[in-house]
Amino acid sequence: MKEFEVQIEKIESAIPKMLLINPTDIRTDKIKLLCMNNDSDSNININGEDEIYQNSKNMLHLYEQLLNTGKEVAM
Repeated sequence: MKEFEVQIEKIESAIPKMLLINPTDIRTDKIKLLCMNNDSDSNININGEDEIYQNSKNMLHLYEQLLNTGKEVAM
C-alpha cells in the first residue's frame, strides 16, 4: 500500500506542473514521463531564464521591429 501512495503523490505533483507548462494539453503519457523522472524540477524551467526562452524572446522582438519598420515605410 505504501508504494501506491508514493505513486499518487507523484501524480498529484505532476499535474500542477503540466498545468503550468500547457494547461490545454494534459495527457497521461506526459504525466507518466514526469512521474518517472526523479529530478523533474531541474528539467522544467517556467521562470523564463533558460536559453530557449531568451532566444525566442529576442526573435520575437526582431520580428516586431521588422513589422514596425514596414509600417513606417508604408506611411
